[in-house]
Amino acid sequence: MAMTGMTTVRGVLLHERAADEIRASIYRGDIAAGERINEVLVAEELGLSRGPIREALRVLEQEGVVTSEPQKGVRVAAYTEADILLSLQLREHVETFSVPAICERVTDDDIAELRGLVERMRFAEQRDDLLETMECDYLFHVRFLEVGASATAQRVWRTLASQIRLFISRGDEEFRRHRSIADTHLPLIDALARRDVTALIDAVRAHIDENRRSLHISG
Repeated sequence: MAMTGMTTVRGVLLHERAADEIRASIYRGDIAAGERINEVLVAEELGLSRGPIREALRVLEQEGVVTSEPQKGVRVAAYTEADILLSLQLREHVETFSVPAICERVTDDDIAELRGLVERMRFAEQRDDLLETMECDYLFHVRFLEVGASATAQRVWRTLASQIRLFISRGDEEFRRHRSIADTHLPLIDALARRDVTALIDAVRAHIDENRRSLHISG
């Protein structure tokens, strides 16, 4: 198990910062799907005791990024195509269900903020920075839902978010090389700016279809 690019973690909330480092390493592909995570080695690389590492792994297990089994330890989650399809279907339901309220409550400032996240995403793509691109994508959809989705819808979406990011991080490199992730968000903004519920629902579905194609799944 290699955790390249990781920095020593210091300060308060060590387990949260350790979780961020481990999560980023998984998204980069430094730790492969199904690979066991050795608490001792991770603690040594981060300069921490095993306590914060153990807590960090519990956080990641709740997110669905890792799995834990007695006698087998903690491993990076390895999802089947059916798992991926279900998560994307659930995400589609949450987002399309929330569209009418989002269109009703969105402000011009909200739209400007979303445009800013798309530009930040585009800049990350130009630098070939996958982690920053994924972070901007995540923040875009969080902000999109915050505009008008119910607290329950937001909670459900957030439980899926880490798993979806893990799926996307293992998507097809050729797809990402020839299709701007930032550009796939523009139809969402255009429909939202018009407060067009039907167009925005269609744009959400098309956007999630892009995710399915990038992962070579259908449904």
